[in-house]
Amino acid sequence: MQEVISSIESQRDDNEVFPQLVAKMKSLLGEDLQKPRVTGRQTQRSNYDAEEAEEFYRVSLYLPYIDHLLSDLKRRFESSPSVARGELLTLSSWDKHISISKFSNLK
Repeated sequence: MQEVISSIESQRDDNEVFPQLVAKMKSLLGEDLQKPRVTGRQTQRSNYDAEEAEEFYRVSLYLPYIDHLLSDLKRRFESSPSVARGELLTLSSWDKHISISKFSNLK
């Protein structure tokens, strides 16, 4: 589990990961990002000091989400590494018995 946490931490600090996500999102949506209007006094959401839309969404959405994910993973698994191993073993043994084709008829 420590490898997963360190991988997410390195992606958080890598300045090339978020632009790749944005580029993929732009290609899927076919539109550019639009930065929300910033006012002098904002009461419903934070005003982030960002010149470009990509930087705004990186600071307002991406980084808080990654930080929350890392915090939850550390809280849950670093205190008891055996829990993480047990859950991974359970998932891998479950995966051996279940195939994707069994779920194809579900709607």
